[in-house]
Amino acid sequence: MLAWGCSTNATYKYCRLGGSTSLESLCKFCYPVEAVYGQWYLKSPNPANLYKLLNQASLRCFPGMLGSLDSVRSNNDINILVHSPLFNDVVHGVAPHVEYIVNGNQYHLGHYLADEIYPHWATLVKTISSPDNQRRGFLHKCKKHTGRMLKEHLEYYRLDGLLFGALHRQVDEQVVIAVALQDEENQGHRRGSQVGGRRNVDRHRHSRGKNLLEDYFIPTSLYSDVDFRRRFRMQPHLFNKVMHDICNYDAYFVQKCDAAGIFGLLPEQKLTVVIRILAYGASADQVDEIARMGKSTTLEALVRFCQAVETLYTRDYLRRPIPRDLQRLLQKAEAQGFLGMIGSIDCMHWQWKNCPTAFQGDYGSKKGQKSIILEAVAGFDTWVWHAFFGVAGSQNDLNMLGQSPVFNDVLRGQSPNITYQVNNTVYQTGYYLADGIYPRWTTFVKSIPNPRSQKKKLFATYQEGYRKDVERYFGILQARWFIIRGTARLMRRSSEVL
Repeated sequence: MLAWGCSTNATYKYCRLGGSTSLESLCKFCYPVEAVYGQWYLKSPNPANLYKLLNQASLRCFPGMLGSLDSVRSNNDINILVHSPLFNDVVHGVAPHVEYIVNGNQYHLGHYLADEIYPHWATLVKTISSPDNQRRGFLHKCKKHTGRMLKEHLEYYRLDGLLFGALHRQVDEQVVIAVALQDEENQGHRRGSQVGGRRNVDRHRHSRGKNLLEDYFIPTSLYSDVDFRRRFRMQPHLFNKVMHDICNYDAYFVQKCDAAGIFGLLPEQKLTVVIRILAYGASADQVDEIARMGKSTTLEALVRFCQAVETLYTRDYLRRPIPRDLQRLLQKAEAQGFLGMIGSIDCMHWQWKNCPTAFQGDYGSKKGQKSIILEAVAGFDTWVWHAFFGVAGSQNDLNMLGQSPVFNDVLRGQSPNITYQVNNTVYQTGYYLADGIYPRWTTFVKSIPNPRSQKKKLFATYQEGYRKDVERYFGILQARWFIIRGTARLMRRSSEVL
């Protein structure tokens, strides 16, 4: 739970612990770790450590620097600083004695590198917002480079909000593995085994496949349909239908025999791993213990599953509304007071963690996050009949609309004939509820920014309320499939699943 941020349902498969027992074990583990190791790994630097820090800081052109200061998951760093005991030694006059000279001035107090939100204290050195000469620009660059170290350190060691200083990265082992993989790629691909290559690991996939069938897929299974629905995000009969359709579409998911006559993975194993990744946002290493599948096999199954679902079900579930669907949508819209409304339109951003360097300029937002945009049109029952995905995150909803095919039928003159009357005026084109960034087109009905009269206030209230249908869809999508709430971890945009 700490390493992967998974829920109690995701860890139940490993050790068969209930939800309350898992949470109690988590709390009782964290408290002793903090009590036992906190005094050793979260202590103030001793003279030897202080000497090491100051020497390293001098090499980086920051004499007297003790480290970098920042916070994660906080609304305001200043509020955190007020409650923090970081400067208690300074207040009590027992701060470590640090001597250094800068520009002919002698200082006796160490300092920390911080960002612009922190106050102007003698113990905090902040960057220059707009450096006006080369010297200040060099200081700005050095401070930015050094200040990123803490943030990268915190992101690496962030364990669902709990920070432990006792963790160490196995750098040497990773370097050896990376060098071995590079040598293997340089030698080229050859048939058969190679001396010094990866050893063949017997994952006992047959026994794990048998256990998986006994847990979920036989009439007398260990877990009930309620547990299956909660963990697989669908009923058993729907899972069986999807598995049958995908196996008929792609033979990759069908169980086969290898050249030695040994049976491979079951379709249930491959689909279970894929569903767990999509539902819980798990990694390939995390689901390896469920179905005993390697990382490359898991990622290949994930990509093939998403491609098969898109090919098989797009025509049925992302189709344009037929007359019967339009009649249902228009009747519900009329009951809500919006004649001719056929849905709500909006966009959401999906953060892209492993965005390649060449794409970071296009996919970077104004906040510096790399993301991919999804545009959707949803009805009152969160039925989505239009989804457009893949536009760079640097664009907004208006730019997204310029590339979207949502109005292709209108441009071709093939839009459905919708007739309704409002204020003695007859209209023959449906419209969507949208927010303020969308243009003033006849196909969009937006809210009134600053309503003054009671009539305009009532209209703005109803419009903003019913426009939340698409927002509700985005919330359900992220709650049901947790992979979208997290960050996309694949390298190629064509491989991102949604």
